[in-house]
Amino acid sequence: MTAVPAKRSSTAARHARVGPAAARPVGVIVATVVAAAMFLSACGGDGGGSSRAGYVNRVNQMCRQSAAMRRTLVPSSSATPQELVDALKQAVAVDQQLQQRITGLSPPPGDAPTIRQLLSLMEQSDQVTLQLADAIQRQNISTMNALYPKLTDLGNQTQELANRYGLSGCTQKV
Repeated sequence: MTAVPAKRSSTAARHARVGPAAARPVGVIVATVVAAAMFLSACGGDGGGSSRAGYVNRVNQMCRQSAAMRRTLVPSSSATPQELVDALKQAVAVDQQLQQRITGLSPPPGDAPTIRQLLSLMEQSDQVTLQLADAIQRQNISTMNALYPKLTDLGNQTQELANRYGLSGCTQKV
């Protein structure tokens, strides 16, 4: 991999290339990661527990609302590194609010372990997203490249669990 000089213009940073095989502008890579981060953990809800169908309906409704909020955060492919960092941090703030709302719900009897696992995956995604924001701010391409597969894997796990539980609203693309 090639090293990125510490002082680079935002234009140069957006067009930095990573290794011969990856040869993609940093801005495109990071915009993809931002979109993935926003897609991966769009769940939420409020109220008390009752039937599984009612619980799933409430959470799906909140997930759709969260997806709409995330759509407003996705930066353009020409965004500056700081705009990408800001978008990632805003997405994490939305996720943390949603996790609190889900925690406030009483899941149907027997479903608490699944919901705890979903919340754990969301929190892990948020932590990786914050690490990614830091790597972008420091223009650390090797760290960005290392975090992207972790974020993708967490997203796949979150999506699989959400789908298995019936939370299709939580897996909408943003």
